[in-house]
Amino acid sequence: MGLGGIFSIDSKFSQVMSRLFDLMILNLIFIVMCIPIVTIGANVTAMYYVTIKMVRNEDSYTFKSYWKSFKENFRQSTIIWLILLVAGLFLVSDIYLVNNVMTGAITNIKYIFFFLLMVYFFVMLYVFPSQSRFYNTIKHTLKNSLLFSIRHLPYTILMLAVIVVPFFVCLYSSGTIFSFYIMFLFLFGFSATAYVNSIFLNKIFKKYMPPEEEEPSDGDLIAHLNALDAQEKEALENKENE
Repeated sequence: MGLGGIFSIDSKFSQVMSRLFDLMILNLIFIVMCIPIVTIGANVTAMYYVTIKMVRNEDSYTFKSYWKSFKENFRQSTIIWLILLVAGLFLVSDIYLVNNVMTGAITNIKYIFFFLLMVYFFVMLYVFPSQSRFYNTIKHTLKNSLLFSIRHLPYTILMLAVIVVPFFVCLYSSGTIFSFYIMFLFLFGFSATAYVNSIFLNKIFKKYMPPEEEEPSDGDLIAHLNALDAQEKEALENKENE
């Protein structure tokens, strides 16, 4: 294949470069829009709205799609973010107090806080992507995020690894590698991480979307989750009766 073929619009190389460019633009928008810390929730929601569209190969303009989701989800995403921010600060403070202030048998309570912190991270993985795809109340967005994380635990662990592993690998590497990691974050890091996790999220969310690809309501999603539970229970009972 000649250079003309490699650089043609339909070539794989051009498609990859176009996607990288879109992710770089998306990453820049995300960083700038997150400067007011209170808007982080709405920005994460908007970023996942765009990256899931990318994974689904749905044509969209990056900024236009981002801004659309940001405006539509701003209020609810911001409330969810503030709730989770307070909950996270509470958990971290409690763990700090148990480890550094308290003494005696009561310090064993830290294991409960560590478990709650794990649940917290599980919910955080799904809550804003869920907000970007489903029309739910705040209560059920949080509840369904926990259900997603438990029901699809292998994907949950993979998504958590995508976020955590590169950070710790670079943190305990040389200063040069960590500097490259920081540079990567500013160029692609946040959007690229969201894009990789959107591959898993798209597979999960497709199980709960109706055939006509309409976004389900709160009641539809809960009913579907309950229906899946009932099917699994029935299958288990049939297996035991055989």
